[in-house]
Amino acid sequence: MRSHTIDCLKIVPSHLMALLSASQPQKILPRKRLVIGGEALSSQLVKTVRQYTQDCQIINHYGPFKKPL
Repeated sequence: MRSHTIDCLKIVPSHLMALLSASQPQKILPRKRLVIGGEALSSQLVKTVRQYTQDCQIINHYGPFKKPL
């Protein structure tokens, strides 16, 4: 990820929080679109992401009514 930029990233909140705790977290964030799903998205995580980027669109892809087929 260091030598290439990312345009879009889909990730669960707990994994994103772990990546943001690394050094230089702004380098793992995508330039255009961040899709967060699989777990509930907290407003605190959105605020944390916004500390590193204002330009990236954040999409909440969490569906509380998901059930296995």
